[in-house]
Amino acid sequence: MIEIKIPKEIKDYKGKWFFGLTLRRTISLIISVGIGISSYHTLLNYIPPNIASYLMMISVTPTLFLGFFTYNGLTAEQFLLAIIKTYIRPRRMYEEDNIYTTIREEIIEDEDNKKNRKRGGKIFGN
Repeated sequence: MIEIKIPKEIKDYKGKWFFGLTLRRTISLIISVGIGISSYHTLLNYIPPNIASYLMMISVTPTLFLGFFTYNGLTAEQFLLAIIKTYIRPRRMYEEDNIYTTIREEIIEDEDNKKNRKRGGKIFGN
């Protein structure tokens, strides 16, 4: 019997275009092939073929990364933007507003005032 996989969530469905690749990945692959061929033939005039092939692979890597990388439903651009926002934006400084500390300080002040009154001394020592 033939089975067809149906995603649990309809938002997870991605249409397949070319050899089972999504449109985003197909476009990324076409762009990276263009970059690879042009960079290889350009570098071939100046350096040996084996070094040119390594440099071609390095030049193609960013476009393939942008096209194929996903993490928790985020594309590469969204993921990198989230990392940048997390680590570069200014940190917020929060002030502590602990009412228990405030109440404790007031109780200590009241006790000090009671002790000074019992001694007959003034609070400020005049």
